[in-house]
Amino acid sequence: MNIIIAPDSFKESLDAKDVSIAIKKGVKKIYPQSKIQLVPISDGGEGALDIIVNSKLGEYIYSKSFDPLMREINSKYVLFNDKKTAWIELSKSSGISLLKNNEKNPKLTTTYGTGILIKNAIERGCDKIIVGLGGSATNDGGTGILSALGFKFFDDKKNLLENGGGYLKQLKKIENTTKLDLKKIKFELACDVENRLLGKNGASHLYSPQKGAKNLVDINILEDGLKNLSKIIKQKYKVDISKVIGGGAAGGCGAGLYGILNATISSGFSLLSKIVELEKKIKCSDLVITGEGKIDSQSFYGKVPFQVAKIANKYNIPVICLSGSIDRKLKKFEDIGFSGLFSIQNEPISLKKSITKSKFLIETSTERILSFYKSVTK
Repeated sequence: MNIIIAPDSFKESLDAKDVSIAIKKGVKKIYPQSKIQLVPISDGGEGALDIIVNSKLGEYIYSKSFDPLMREINSKYVLFNDKKTAWIELSKSSGISLLKNNEKNPKLTTTYGTGILIKNAIERGCDKIIVGLGGSATNDGGTGILSALGFKFFDDKKNLLENGGGYLKQLKKIENTTKLDLKKIKFELACDVENRLLGKNGASHLYSPQKGAKNLVDINILEDGLKNLSKIIKQKYKVDISKVIGGGAAGGCGAGLYGILNATISSGFSLLSKIVELEKKIKCSDLVITGEGKIDSQSFYGKVPFQVAKIANKYNIPVICLSGSIDRKLKKFEDIGFSGLFSIQNEPISLKKSITKSKFLIETSTERILSFYKSVTK
């Protein structure tokens, strides 16, 4: 039995590597003689740096930066072996995992710290910057990143805008005052979703509630801010960022950086899966196990379990997906490509307790599922 274990992280709980290890422990109890390959994977956001470094393609660079609320932190990115390419993981400086629950507020949070890392890499001589856009705490359209690089954003009274998506509706003018030669830099955005910037499936409506938007009033403030940013960019740069596939990633960073830095948007999963030769490994397997912290409508928009399932389906390999939470509105899991979709919970339990027990829950649920799987596939 050749089993591939290829999950994403369970956000705010376990990284992809720890999820893989927990699944493996459960597998070994049912298939002790099986050949197991751990392939922790990312959609280009959280976990990407570890995958690159573990594949010996680059090294960590450590740098001072700022968290989403502009508190100074120690952060890092990866410099590839060619010394000309850097992978910046937005979540390392602008990620939701850096905030306590009561600190989450996409009207105030900023991507400025990610911009500091990008600036550091450019000053080291990098001419290609890959930015992994997953796991953000923000909804600022990338204006924080751009501010760190030297762009200025003004209201109608020529005052600099405050940080955060809540102020973008006041934007009237963008000025480029950077001393960096950004035209010589190739920016590539490793994007984990296909959502556009605006609308019911856009950055504000779909993602801001999990980042701290408390109600429809908050969501509409953020939506109006991104609409205004889109309008100002179109006026100045002659680019309609509202139509860009993936523009809604990381609170609109995909759209903002596409419009102002001429960044290209690529599938972060595709970039990383090639690095770890995931398709080659799945093709030779008998079973694939994947998972992430929550499976819901977002999973249709390029998330890791969906992408893993697509590869496995090409070769008719069964796919089991584990999740901490499954949206009850998601009725047809087979449409996502899973042979089976299972919650790791074993009793009524609070989110806090589930997070603290996640390793145990993943291991034991894997054991139960595979016990059944073994009995029906003999």
